[in-house]
Amino acid sequence: MRSLLDDVYRLSRNSKELTRAAKLVQTCVDAVPDNVDCRLAAGLTHERLRSIDKSVSHYQAFLQYASPTDLRRSAVTDRLAALLQRKPQAQTPANEAELESSRSAVLMHLTRGHPKEALDAANQCVARLPREPDCYLLQGDVLAKMNQASESTRSYERFMAYAPANHPRRPDVVQKLVELRATAP
Repeated sequence: MRSLLDDVYRLSRNSKELTRAAKLVQTCVDAVPDNVDCRLAAGLTHERLRSIDKSVSHYQAFLQYASPTDLRRSAVTDRLAALLQRKPQAQTPANEAELESSRSAVLMHLTRGHPKEALDAANQCVARLPREPDCYLLQGDVLAKMNQASESTRSYERFMAYAPANHPRRPDVVQKLVELRATAP
């Protein structure tokens, strides 16, 4: 695995070899999809190829699989945020309606004492609107209520990656992340 990744990094330094590097790193991702080193190498390679969607996908997978103590998390979160700012997703009326529907479903299930169904609704929001920061906020809040701190932290980190700097809930999420990280084992 290590030599494969070394080859990917060596090839990706040369712009003429980027396509070969991308094929090689895809071999790594296909063989071990939850390997954070493969995901990071894939994200960097696709970023150099200007394949923003693929790069974003691999950086998100890195954040999903990386340990909360992995020191590379903050750098990847920053790179992900920069990529997403370059390619913002337009908020359409359909997205707004779907988001509002998801908020309502999550609230309804939580009010009725059904956290599993609330999580399902939040997960559906993330699946349907994967670049919508508020979906990750919903997911993080439900996971926090279910005492799933590490999963909640991941959702809040994704919120931070997608939310613009002026998002009204951003300061609240920063505070939640500070609290979650302070109580993490």
